[in-house]
Amino acid sequence: MDIVLEEDIAKALSTQFGFPYVRKFARYRFPAEVLDKLSAEVALANLVFPLKIEKKTLYLAMANPLDMALQSDLSFKLALRVSPCVATPDELKTAIKKHYLTEISVEKDDHTSNILLVDNQEIVLSAAESALKKAGYAIYKARNGSEGLKIATQLQPDVIVTDIPMPRMDGIEMFKALQANNDIANVPFIALSAKTSAEDEYRLLEMGFTTLLRSRSILFGWSPESNGRLELHACSPRLRSSTIRAVISELYQCLVGKGQSF
Repeated sequence: MDIVLEEDIAKALSTQFGFPYVRKFARYRFPAEVLDKLSAEVALANLVFPLKIEKKTLYLAMANPLDMALQSDLSFKLALRVSPCVATPDELKTAIKKHYLTEISVEKDDHTSNILLVDNQEIVLSAAESALKKAGYAIYKARNGSEGLKIATQLQPDVIVTDIPMPRMDGIEMFKALQANNDIANVPFIALSAKTSAEDEYRLLEMGFTTLLRSRSILFGWSPESNGRLELHACSPRLRSSTIRAVISELYQCLVGKGQSF
């Protein structure tokens, strides 16, 4: 079976629908007034990049130039006509990292497992960070989904632990945005939440979260004191389930075992 490359798909869209095909645009400089039309979150979540504004028209590089709903939404919010161009996801990610993410400084530790903690409550971040650092993990922190999205895109962590309700971008929005990024789509996600119903728990697991940890309760489907099997819905090939169990156990002990409320 022949392998269809991203470039082949982009060329086909360009040929069939007449979209301009743009390449190697990350190396160019873009005015701040153009870049400011989109936030890093929007660019990352939708794999789009603003190229130029000319005669009240925003020329937009897109992985999916057929996404008319996104174009209409942006056109309404920006009061500009949107003219789509097609680009490969790799080209777009390169441009976004270069022009939007330079303010985030992360240095990955390749000698241990890297854990990204995302929570808007400092007490939770501090408690989880302290416990996991003592267990030998390298810890990176974000205070909302927007920060978490930027850091995760650059860091490509081994595990992401996130609260669900947060300002700017919540845990579910961040999860969905990262699922669109093939480089990190299989990173295990552990959800933290104090107020979830059985339906919410089921929805999170069906969505692809690895598991859910609730305060003042046992871990959904597994606890450190039990012999129950932890089911992994999406597991990074870089990690064994025992590593994820160890991370969850540390979180359970420091946040749930002590009755900490998120």
